[in-house]
Amino acid sequence: MPRQPYPALLSGEILWRIRKVFLEIFRPGRVQVLRVKWLRSIGVRIGEDCMIASDLYAREPYLVDIGNRVAIGTGVRFITHDGGAVASRRGPECRIYGRIVVGDDTFVGVNSLILPGTIIGRDCIVGAGSVVHGTVPDGSVVVGNPAKVVMSTEMANRIAVRNRNLVDTRGLSREEKRRRIMERLGIGEAST
Repeated sequence: MPRQPYPALLSGEILWRIRKVFLEIFRPGRVQVLRVKWLRSIGVRIGEDCMIASDLYAREPYLVDIGNRVAIGTGVRFITHDGGAVASRRGPECRIYGRIVVGDDTFVGVNSLILPGTIIGRDCIVGAGSVVHGTVPDGSVVVGNPAKVVMSTEMANRIAVRNRNLVDTRGLSREEKRRRIMERLGIGEAST
């Protein structure tokens, strides 16, 4: 009888147990809690009630301060040093370092890049893919490369409230959220 490439131990019951453990570890919200704990353990200062979907932080995590109620999208990178002096081969083997501070009630969009020495104020929105350097005033919306202030968060909120696709999904189950979004967007169940 030819030998099987995989042990018979990977039976249906074993696979079911592995799946059960996997789903427990990675259940919705659990990964988020673990990510915040891990980031804190390596030196990132993180306030309360933060949602951080990115784990691509700087080599000097102790230079990053994140306020309360901050949301950070996937793929966001915090760069706390500039190696340009090393690349030029003209100076000593050194880098330029800078702290990064993100104020309370701020949202940083997907794939944004936050450069050394950046201070993002309270109640700000950083648009997806933005490259941010310097100081972002409280209550500002910044977008682009380099990121520029385009409006106040107050104005952005007034615009959002008038958007016909605005859907409040806070506190809803996954299925209730899906139903409400599909209903608002006029997508029938038959087309899924």
